[in-house]
Amino acid sequence: MSKTMLIDAAYENEVRIAVINEKNELENFDIESKLKNNSKGNVYLARVLRIEPSLQAVFVDYGENRQGFLSFFDIHPKYYNIKHNVDFDKNQSNVDKNFESKNNENHDIQNIANNVDVYDENSIYSDQNIEKNDIYDELIDIKKENVAASLKRKYRVQDVIKLHQKLLVQVEKEERGNKCAALTTYVTLTGRFCIFLPNSGNKNGVSRKIVNSRHRERLKKILDEINVENGNVIVRTSGEKKSKNEIKKDFDYLVKCWHEIDEKYEKTRATGLIYQESCLIKRSLRDMYSKDISKVLIAGNAAYKEAKEYMQNLIPSHSRRLKHYKDVEPIFAKYNIDSQIQTAYSSRVDLPSGGYLMINPTEALVAIDVNSGKATKESDIEVTALKTNLEAAESIHRQLILRNISGLIVIDFIDMENAEHNQEIERKLKKLFKNDKAKVQITKMSSLGLIEISRQRIKPSLTENFFQSCPYCGGLGYVSSVDFGALGVVRKISETASHTANIDKILVTVRADVLSQLMNDYKEEILKIENDNDCKVIIDVSEDISANDCNVQISKKNLENSTQKNNKNVKNSNFLTKNII
Repeated sequence: MSKTMLIDAAYENEVRIAVINEKNELENFDIESKLKNNSKGNVYLARVLRIEPSLQAVFVDYGENRQGFLSFFDIHPKYYNIKHNVDFDKNQSNVDKNFESKNNENHDIQNIANNVDVYDENSIYSDQNIEKNDIYDELIDIKKENVAASLKRKYRVQDVIKLHQKLLVQVEKEERGNKCAALTTYVTLTGRFCIFLPNSGNKNGVSRKIVNSRHRERLKKILDEINVENGNVIVRTSGEKKSKNEIKKDFDYLVKCWHEIDEKYEKTRATGLIYQESCLIKRSLRDMYSKDISKVLIAGNAAYKEAKEYMQNLIPSHSRRLKHYKDVEPIFAKYNIDSQIQTAYSSRVDLPSGGYLMINPTEALVAIDVNSGKATKESDIEVTALKTNLEAAESIHRQLILRNISGLIVIDFIDMENAEHNQEIERKLKKLFKNDKAKVQITKMSSLGLIEISRQRIKPSLTENFFQSCPYCGGLGYVSSVDFGALGVVRKISETASHTANIDKILVTVRADVLSQLMNDYKEEILKIENDNDCKVIIDVSEDISANDCNVQISKKNLENSTQKNNKNVKNSNFLTKNII
């Protein structure tokens, strides 16, 4: 089926990418804002600020506002400051026995790092698209496992890493909430047809998704002929039928990038950015563009020139498929994309038969409930449940990709009595997620009709990137009733009055409807608080405060001078301000 890629770069601060099929149905969507710092994949010069022996990790300054987290497993042995000499025994087949302490004067830590990269000859490495896909997982994790099994048992992070030490790091995971960015010193450079991992031994590989044995053998011979020095090359799925010259050209480009990074690293002293991952337009043409896409429409003069130049270097023969969109009507509006994108922001997703999904993200997992709704056309309840569940499976696959949902997903399908129908749903899901860029694990359906999906996080979800918590409900999705909020204000006034000595006045700021409730139902309680504590309660109104909240300020009758000097929060009006939730 022919597909079309739409690139909306009409506005300078935002780029949107959509892939649609012949029916103008949205199949893939991505968005990038220049107002947000997208650091994943970038390479930085960093310096060690803090060593944490309890975590076996270090925190580094890499030029951003917050520090980055670097695990001992993610530190390449070439950065180790080893105080005593070791010798690597090449005759040992077990990596755990390869390192022994010696009194030799000569020591080459780089040789040790290369020698611990022992890989299984039969290992097949899969495709890496963005973040830690199968290639990266198998290659790097095996390497880290070997390093951990030998060096980590022999050394601790505080023994081999020094404060203010200079490191070359790459961002694996961006900052998320209160979590700082996760970094690694194992740099990975991704090209169109292959992936280059410098300083990671000399074992090359082919994507596991390339199943044709003839193509695999041909690609292995090409890799053997390519002169790879001090690094690994992995052929991606997109390079399955490519010639030696095409793969070699892509590899040479990545090597050139690495040499520029390494040279800049040696010359740079201040922490900061050294290499920036490609922008969304280039990444989309590199990773999302395929032979199924017959044309690429681009809105925006600068974006068209940039994409045209990049495509001419990437795939010159396909550059003619890029078209400059010049119509007055916005490109996404013409193809009815905006209305389809809106479904990615809604908790309810309707199904063709009349059923619907309810998608509810939480901190721990994403819960998806499948409901039959108006799906009552079938004569048998079992057939209705099966049809609705099959539609739900397709819609869930589409929504997870559009929303970039990752982590643990729990799906509550409509209960079915036939075990074969349950297995059909399982097979349907596995088939749909077979070509997903992220790693996906799917469990069997439980006796309660639940299926669990674990999906690799390759980028932040749409809600994380472009939404913020409601200032009134704090992200809960609901606020307390006016009556409950008014009673909470009364309790707070009573607590403040009883716990503050020499109190003179209490100024309370609430919402207008809460004030009305206080005056109608709690006036006697407030008067009693005034009489019992010999103080005055003054209530003010502000629409910037939710029903859950109130703002309380107090003044005392006799504040001592020493108290005024020591209390930095005292204002000229002698009011102390504190936010009450």
